Amino acid sequence: MWGFWLLLFWGFSGMYRWGMTTLPTLGQTLGDEDECVTRDVCPEHATCHNTLGSYYCTCNSGLESSGGGPMFQGLDESCEDVDECSRNSTLCGPTFICINTLGS
Repeated sequence: MWGFWLLLFWGFSGMYRWGMTTLPTLGQTLGDEDECVTRDVCPEHATCHNTLGSYYCTCNSGLESSGGGPMFQGLDESCEDVDECSRNSTLCGPTFICINTLGS
């Protein structure tokens, strides 16, 4: 925590102090709960991101949400593998067999 204090001398009659200090960060002030740490809120193969007063989940690379959005909350959605082989038949070329693996 940072702050500063300014001391003013008013002649010889006395000393006056004026000061300012910062408040704790907003998350500390409001007592924000980190949902990502305190409970399981995202499905398998997802990453939890804490926000002030809430959270959101994103699927790990190579996977996408069953709901289709980039961000979601809760365990109602799942992260499903993206089958790059079926989406792009030319990915491996004409003389190779494309085999999909989880996340790539």
